[in-house]
Amino acid sequence: MYAPIIFGQQFSGLVVDRNTGDNIPGATIYIPDLKRGTMTDQQGQFKLSGIPKSIFLVQVKMLGYSGTSSMIDFSKEVHLQFELQTSSVEHCEVIITGSAFTSDRKRTSVAVSSITKKELQGSGAPNMIESIAQTPGVSALTTGAGIAKPVIRGLGLSRVLVMDKGIRQEGQQWGEEHGPEIDQFGAEQIEILKGPSSLQYGSDALGGVINIAAPVPPASGQTNIELNSMYATNNKLLGNSFMATTNHQGFIARIRCSNKSASSFSTPVEKVYNSCFNESSGELMLGLNKSWGFSHWYITSWNSKIGLTEGIRDSLTGQFIDSKGNCVTESELDSRTPALPMQQISHFKACNISNVVLGQQQIKLRTGWQKNRRQEMEDTIGVPAKDMSLQTFTGDVIYYPLINDGFESAIGISTMLQQNTNYGYNYIIPDFTSNTNGVFTTIKKNLKTSTLNAGIRFDRRNMNWNTLIKQGDTIFNGNNRNFNAITGSIGMTHSFNQHLSIKFNAGRGFRAPSAPELTSNGVHDGTFRYEIGNQNLKAETSLQIDLGMEYEANFISVSVAAFINKVNDFIYFSQENNEQISVGQKSYPVFRYKQGNALLKGGEMSIDFHPVTNVHFQNSFSMVLGD
Repeated sequence: MYAPIIFGQQFSGLVVDRNTGDNIPGATIYIPDLKRGTMTDQQGQFKLSGIPKSIFLVQVKMLGYSGTSSMIDFSKEVHLQFELQTSSVEHCEVIITGSAFTSDRKRTSVAVSSITKKELQGSGAPNMIESIAQTPGVSALTTGAGIAKPVIRGLGLSRVLVMDKGIRQEGQQWGEEHGPEIDQFGAEQIEILKGPSSLQYGSDALGGVINIAAPVPPASGQTNIELNSMYATNNKLLGNSFMATTNHQGFIARIRCSNKSASSFSTPVEKVYNSCFNESSGELMLGLNKSWGFSHWYITSWNSKIGLTEGIRDSLTGQFIDSKGNCVTESELDSRTPALPMQQISHFKACNISNVVLGQQQIKLRTGWQKNRRQEMEDTIGVPAKDMSLQTFTGDVIYYPLINDGFESAIGISTMLQQNTNYGYNYIIPDFTSNTNGVFTTIKKNLKTSTLNAGIRFDRRNMNWNTLIKQGDTIFNGNNRNFNAITGSIGMTHSFNQHLSIKFNAGRGFRAPSAPELTSNGVHDGTFRYEIGNQNLKAETSLQIDLGMEYEANFISVSVAAFINKVNDFIYFSQENNEQISVGQKSYPVFRYKQGNALLKGGEMSIDFHPVTNVHFQNSFSMVLGD
């Protein structure tokens, strides 16, 4: 492939008020595909140098105005004037990057919601997932303080994929008793794709995607420092985060350190023993933003200690008792240090996100390595009964040919290698290896008021797990399974005018069974059940149809969406005939994994009314029905 030498172009211009013609200082100009941006000066002017000679989507936004975006050809130097319309309803985040193409939200056929950093910080939630749970169609599955899993339109756990800085988060996400290992202070914006997103992300995105965007690098020559704090009275939750970032002639560096801790939370009548937790994380980012594109390296470390509440009480006093059978004291209820039983989770991640511009073409590269260590202490602090180490390597390459006559296309390949190793003396899943490969292609046609898009993908996943014999008993029978699937989507959008638009999308999803669903044979601590897997499970497939409508004016915004989702071979667990099993001195209910077809249908509606600048009314409604 011929790649001409690229010399950066200059991009300059002016941002003005459409009604008055006055210059707008402080407006943001941002090119998402290059991770580059700047702000207008006091005269409303801006300048960016070293822009590759290609076509990019440019976003312009300012608080109190309706944002705008447009595709701009930078094959030659560009000087433009952007006109912004005043609007009391603030729609600043009009760009999404959770799909194959960077696009205006109105020109994306999938159902998507965007939550800004300001909204995340204003939620007051103790973790990232609960901070987005008020989004229509999204809820949180909580099993304790600091523990929450995302649920999108009735589907959660392994059916919702979490993407962090372009890399899929892999950390035993099938478990209900811990949340995503991601620093909530580090999210600049969260995009929520509702419905099958297997076309780009493959397996595990059957229910949707939580895409967490990294902070935007500062303009060249700037250094930013940020300090965030939070406090909650119920459990004395205290959180702090420090971030410093700089950009020197395209060399970018950022460091962030965060921590959270909480004591036991309170109900109207008492404090719940051992519901305390501690969490700490750190991140180092180094990158280059040049005329050929960008390359950003991330190294993150995340650690948590979480108490597991059993709720065992003294038969005479009704007070909580500890692991030794003693009634807990007031100081133990106020402690921020988890007692037995507890879990300790560490997650290390190193990844690279790059976008290389080759003339009028682009190649996006994403590689990452993660190590997740999950330890559960039952009898002795520091001696884990369950100790699972999951290592994951992911790699994605997406090639974007020349944009021609409004056509955008992408061809991508992806791979994921996983290895799980047990070090404890109790088990729920065996040692296993997994290899997943996929290839996809998608195309998009941009018309004046409409867009059309379609794509197809093929995936293959191989899983291999080992036989485990302990004290003469076979805990796990070894096996090897392959899962294949063809998925795809087709959609369209249409804008009748600047206020009213509609969208339609039909997508087919795919999810291979997870290791616990296939192989479980043990007590799942934190949920008080004995799980037994099913090695004959098939892959889940789904077909979802979405319809949406949006209306935006200066003082009101209304969005309505409806969907129907048929899931074939839906995997679930259940207990039959009150089956029980004794482990040690305890008896546990037995839950076995099964399959059946499921039908989900429902919709969301939100109304944002902003009659004057300082008065804001927002209402939302969502419903999911399942058969």
